[in-house]
Formats: sequence, C-alpha cells, structure tokens
Amino acid sequence: MAERVRQEMLPPQNADPRTDMLHSVASSCQSHGSQIELYLRRIEDAGNNNLFLRFTGPFSEIESEIQFVVDSASSLSKALIRQLACLFQQLEEILASTSSDIAIYAESYPSSDPYYSGRRIEMDVDLAGSIGDAVQKLEAWHSLFLQRLFLVVLLGEPFAEPNVRSNTDYKHSKALRDIFNMRQAVISLRQTQSPGTLEIDSLRGQRDRLPDSQIFTLQDGQGSRYIVEYRDVDEAVQLSILKETIRDLMYVLSQTDPLRMGILRGFGFSQLHQSTQNGFELLYEFPMGFSKPRSLRNMLLDPENAIKGPRHSISERFELARQLARAILFIHITKNVHKSVRPETILLFEPDGSSDKVRYPYTIGQAYIVGFENMRKDGPYSTRKSDGEWEKDIYRHPDRQGLDPEKSYSMRHDIYSLGVVFLEIAMWKSFLDWSDKRGYRINDYVNRIFNMEGGKSLKPPREIQSALMKLSRQQVPLSMGTKFAGIVEQCLDSLEGSFAACGDVENEDEMDVGIRYIEVVLDKLEKLSV
Repeated sequence: MAERVRQEMLPPQNADPRTDMLHSVASSCQSHGSQIELYLRRIEDAGNNNLFLRFTGPFSEIESEIQFVVDSASSLSKALIRQLACLFQQLEEILASTSSDIAIYAESYPSSDPYYSGRRIEMDVDLAGSIGDAVQKLEAWHSLFLQRLFLVVLLGEPFAEPNVRSNTDYKHSKALRDIFNMRQAVISLRQTQSPGTLEIDSLRGQRDRLPDSQIFTLQDGQGSRYIVEYRDVDEAVQLSILKETIRDLMYVLSQTDPLRMGILRGFGFSQLHQSTQNGFELLYEFPMGFSKPRSLRNMLLDPENAIKGPRHSISERFELARQLARAILFIHITKNVHKSVRPETILLFEPDGSSDKVRYPYTIGQAYIVGFENMRKDGPYSTRKSDGEWEKDIYRHPDRQGLDPEKSYSMRHDIYSLGVVFLEIAMWKSFLDWSDKRGYRINDYVNRIFNMEGGKSLKPPREIQSALMKLSRQQVPLSMGTKFAGIVEQCLDSLEGSFAACGDVENEDEMDVGIRYIEVVLDKLEKLSV
C-alpha cells in the first residue's frame, strides 16, 4: 500500500501571539494522528487489513482542513480564532485518547502466525470498536468544524494571504474543494463577472403541487426528478434586473452540497411567456438517495397529530432543528438572505430504501430549505419592499412586517423566522390551517397569540413577538426541554439579546453575526440529546 505523503504542519509566516496557540494545538493534533496511523500500520502488518484506511480516510480530510486554517490564520478575527482554538483542543483530546487506547493493542497484538489466530480475532473485535468510536467522534467534531471553515473561506479573505497554498495542496478535503468552488462563484458575482447562464428551455413533464405548499415536483421524459418553484414578475422591478438576480442565484446554488448544506442543488431556470403566468420557473435537483418530498407544513397538519400527538421523538425533532439551523448558516455564508423561512418552504425527503422504517411517519426525513423566489443578494437592488401578506408576516420580525418595513432585510431577520418555525416543531402544531377554498387562516390553537381579542385583525407586530417569546418560555420547556427553549428565545431575540453586540442591522458585520449565530444557536443545538 502506498504511503500517504504528509505535509508538515507549518506555522504561518510572521505569526503573532493570537495564532501561535492555534498552530501549536494543530501540530499536536497532527502528531497524535500520525502516531495512531503508525500503530494501525503495525497492526495491519500483523494481519488486520481493515483498520488503517478506516481511520485515515476521515483524518486525512480533517488534516488538510486544519492546515488550511493555520495557513490563513493571520486573516482571521480574534473571535473566530478563539472558537477554532477551542475546537482544535477538543480534537486534540479525541486523538490523544484514541492514541493511548490503540497503543495498548499495538504493543500486544499477536503476530500473523496461525497459532495466534483465535487471539487476533478476539482483539480485532475490540479494536474495531475502539476505531469505530474514534471515527464517530471525529465525524461529530468535523460537522462543528465545517461551520467555521465555511465562514473562513466564504466570509473572510484568506486567499489574499501569502501563506495560503494552492487549492491542490488541500486535495484530501472534498469539503474544501466544494467550498473553493462556492467561493469562486460568489467572487465572480461580486466582481460583476458573467458567471455563464443556467437558463434552459422549460422542461416537459407532469408538474404536481405538493400539498400545503406552493412548491411543485416534475419528472421529465428521462425519469429525472426536480423540485420546481415560480417567481412572478413584480411590476416594480425591471424584468432584466429580476432575470439577472435569478441567474446569479441559480449559479451559486448550482455549487451547493445538498446533504452538507441542507440546500437543494440548482439545476436551471426558464422564463415563462404565458397568458396566465409571466415570470420564471426555477428547478432544483432531487437530493441523491432521497425521494417523496413533503412540506413541513403538510407534516404539521397531518390529522393523525390531533389523535396521537407528536409522532416523532424529541431526538428526531432536535435533529430536524439542527438541519434547518445549518441550512440557514450556509444560506447566509453565500452572501444571501432567504426572506421566507416558514414551514411551506421547508421540504422533508424520505431516504430511498425497501424498509418502511425509513419512511414517514416512522421518520421525519432529511430537511431542505427552498422557497428561493424570495431570496436576494446584497446589492443596489435590495429594497425594504415587502408583500405585506399576513400569513407570511407572522414569521417575520416586527421590523419586517407590512408593506413598508422599517428595516432593510438582514441575516438576523432569517434567524427570527427560524425561531418561529422552531416553536411549531417544539409544539408539533401548525400555526396556520390551509384549504384550497378558504386559503390560509390562523389555527384556533394559537388564535390568542396572533389575533386581537374579539376580532380577526392581527395584533401589532411587537405584541406578537412578545406572545411568541412567552410561548417559548412557558410551553417549549414542557415539550422539548429548557435548553431548546433557550435557543428558541435567542432566535426570537435575534436583533437584541446575544446578537446586540453585532450592531445595527443596517451596518452589521456578516462575520460577527455568523460567529455569534454559531455560538448561541448551532453549538447549543449540536449538544442537545435525550
């Protein structure tokens, strides 16, 4: 077996004290990883041929990524370096503990002599368990680390640093390759370069609307499946400007990693010229290995919920919340805001498989955020204009409700909307009912939260926010625990509270908001378990 060539974990040139610890811990991680590989190589030579590659696969990817962070450390903020250093210390503990465990086996592992075959089999079982546990911990750590890595690459400027090597020097990391591609897409749009076009002719095939959503599915003549959504032409926006915005959006989304980011990969768009509809059709690929999408709204409105109550464990709902929170982070890192986070724009796909146990209602499924007809890129055409639709306003921050909102849209407004969705997940009840005849109406369950007493008009926006905060404090702890309730409250208080240090939304720093969001929402969600 060819040896993998390892590059030395070099410190950044002209390192300053704030990066010294980062490099020191990263070097220690590499040292422990190298020692584990030496032990596993010794065991492999003695007759076990499975463990070396099982460990080196995930570790090689992580090693490339921490080298990239070390190379670009001088361009990072103190807050981000502090987070990364803490994460590297956690990785160091995982690797040091694993190295100590494997050393015991390596020193006593019997030779390949057939006489020792029984003892080797017994030790192999224990070794496989130890390596499996280590790999599981590495994968959990990697998930947390990638959130910071996306911030480093997409919101920072590490490529301007002389220490950063070429992309090929980090070839062991698929995540970095994907992020580099995403960054290049964002940079080309920022520099007003033409990214090429994903405009296509409208595909032929049956379009079926998903229940309780304005999202459609399409299967073409070759059997390929797509998610379809529509963007009507707003008379206040020039057609050419809207087309450019959609082109840029689809270009960036064509670079996504759906499973990691929780965002469907963009396939293309077409302009519609019909008497009944004038606008654009946006198409997204089905995620590989998943099918049978349904909206979260449809799942929350399942009549069986009223009979049986929540049909999914708290652990599954924690995982759904984590998936949505990660997707929001990745949307923001691509220099976009969504503007319409609500159950209709959240799709849940079932994993393909023959067993009913992977399908609804046994599992919730894998979540993806869509509804990108309202997504917009920061730029000169970003306005405060809103549609003023009440069924959407109840998911919007008070500053963003009505036809003439007080504030321009911010990353933190999406975080607020996420908090409202978290409330529905916690209670496993929909705030809205839907019928084709009557349209939307507020669910009787939450009528007192949104409606004025004795009338059908909505309460003032700030009163709605206060009522939702009260619900998060009083009801969510009973259904999902106090820690999840605290996360919901942080989201609903996203313009004040823990996010106040990020400044006014009109002048906020995206990196600061991203770091704070990871600290007060994502990190806490990752630690939840029952």
